[in-house]
Amino acid sequence: MSGLEKKNLRLPSSDGVHTLAGTLYEPVGEVQGIVQVIHGMTDYTDRYEHLLISLAEAGYVAFGFDQLGHGHTAKDLSELGFIAKKNGWRYLVSDVGVTSQHLRSSYGVELPYVLLGHSMGSFVARCAVADKIVSPQKMILVGTAAAEPAAPMGIALSRGISALYGADHVSHFMQAMVFGDYDKRFPGDYPNRWITVDTENLIRYKDDPFCTFRFSVSALSDLITLHSRANSRRFFTTVPAELSILLLSGSDDPVGNYGKGIKWVEKRLLRNGKKATCKLYQGFRHEILQDFCREQVTADILNFITNEK
Repeated sequence: MSGLEKKNLRLPSSDGVHTLAGTLYEPVGEVQGIVQVIHGMTDYTDRYEHLLISLAEAGYVAFGFDQLGHGHTAKDLSELGFIAKKNGWRYLVSDVGVTSQHLRSSYGVELPYVLLGHSMGSFVARCAVADKIVSPQKMILVGTAAAEPAAPMGIALSRGISALYGADHVSHFMQAMVFGDYDKRFPGDYPNRWITVDTENLIRYKDDPFCTFRFSVSALSDLITLHSRANSRRFFTTVPAELSILLLSGSDDPVGNYGKGIKWVEKRLLRNGKKATCKLYQGFRHEILQDFCREQVTADILNFITNEK
């Protein structure tokens, strides 16, 4: 990692309780801009080291933080998968603003600012932009998804289970309802094989306690709410027309409905007069930032960021 410096940051969460664990890679020399990365569900920032280092080597301040209920922001393992008793999604979105404000005040608001979100992080990013909590010049959405008609039912069900058993209750029924069919399309015995083609990545994921926990029913409600809001008419009409958006997904990613969902997002953005471009990586699944295609994905991200248009 010659030519850059790694720093650990601790910033107060908008929930007034937790301290967000952040990791920043700072380039040596002139800073070209700021890139903020938001990780996905049952994920954490350390898994994005390759991307963050590549961004910093290209001259960008690269930063990611572990969201509430994830990684090193959780006070202990028992907090993994629990965000808040109620409306935790609001804290996730607000924390993007908390961290963005720190970055931009530290390095200069005149610098180009890019927001990148993966999976659940892409929903958080979309909501943060729609709610005008942050105003990036460019946004990259990796492994995002289209609207889901059953979302209202999922929210109502999770709230009902939460009222009966508590917000921190883990419902295997709800887990199966949300993710139950994802593995069936792919051969093999490993659970969660829908996320990656790379078996070594899958084994690392399986053996990582920061990746294998379950979401509580309240957190599942937050996830579905974010998904729903990210695909609302308000999002597609509120996104600034000057914001350049890059959509990236594996062609075999069930979250993006095997390419159909993410293309739907692109078409709806374009229909509303927004600037959006979509690229699918053939044969790859959900974690294209961790898979065999990651060098090409990283190159495409850097090309999009450095291109002035």
